[in-house]
Amino acid sequence: MGSIISKLRKKRSNVEILEEIDKEITSLEKFHSEDQQRGRRLIGRLVLYSLILYVAAAITFYLLYFPDDWGPRVVYSTPLILFPGVVWFIRKGLNILFVKRSTRSMVKLAELKKKRRKTLDEVMERETYKTAKEILERFDPELKVIQ
Repeated sequence: MGSIISKLRKKRSNVEILEEIDKEITSLEKFHSEDQQRGRRLIGRLVLYSLILYVAAAITFYLLYFPDDWGPRVVYSTPLILFPGVVWFIRKGLNILFVKRSTRSMVKLAELKKKRRKTLDEVMERETYKTAKEILERFDPELKVIQ
C-alpha cells in the first residue's frame, strides 16, 4: 500500500528544492549574525558589570573592612585578587561557546551551499536552456557577480 501512495506522490521540482534551500541559507545567515551580536553583547555586559562590582567591592572593603594586621589583610583581599581571574575564565568559556555555535552554523551553511550547487548542476543538465537560464538567474549568486 505504501509503495502505491509513494508512486502517486508528485516529485518536488528543482525550483521548489532551491527555494527551500535559499530559505534555510537565509535563516542560517541571519541566525549566525544575530548569534555573533548576542555573544559580543553578553561578553561586553559581563565585563562591564563585573568591573562595576569589582570597583564597588574594593572601595567597600577598603573603607569598611580594611584591617591593620597583614594576616587578615591577605585573607580579606583574596577574593579581590581572584575575582578578575574568575571573570576572565567565564569570558573565555562564553567566547568558546559562541565560537563553537558559530562554527557549527557555518558548517551547515557550507553544506547547504554545496547542496544548492549540486541542484543547480542538475538543472543545467536536465532542464531546457530557457528554463535553466531562468532558474540560474534566480538562484545562482555567482552568475550575478559575473554579469
